Amino acid sequence: MKNLCPLALLCSLVAMPLAVSQPAQTHESIESSGNVFLRVCSVVEKEKSTWSDADISDIHACSQYVRGFTSGVKSEQVYAEVVVGKKVPAPFCLPDDIPNGQIVRIVLKSIRNNPETSHQSTRFSSWVL
Repeated sequence: MKNLCPLALLCSLVAMPLAVSQPAQTHESIESSGNVFLRVCSVVEKEKSTWSDADISDIHACSQYVRGFTSGVKSEQVYAEVVVGKKVPAPFCLPDDIPNGQIVRIVLKSIRNNPETSHQSTRFSSWVL
């Protein structure tokens, strides 16, 4: 019975929706499309001295999304390596010391260079990274 309590806690945590800060003016989530990513995350290209509270909220949302996306992909790669028992190639290569703002700028550029796919979800599009 003692072993069931930690398991129940773990299951309840996994089932809980993650609280990700989303900007107040945005009703769509960043992951819904490249177009939303562009609208919300383009703020990183503005002069820092001009950022409003809403801009700062957008920056936090973008940073959290990028951090979660890259961490999730890396975790999936490690999991796949455990399952298959050998090295699995990474879907993309990022230096360990690259700041989230730089990653956001790379994704913004990629979305702008591929407008024909900007309506696609950022979770599945080839232009994400």
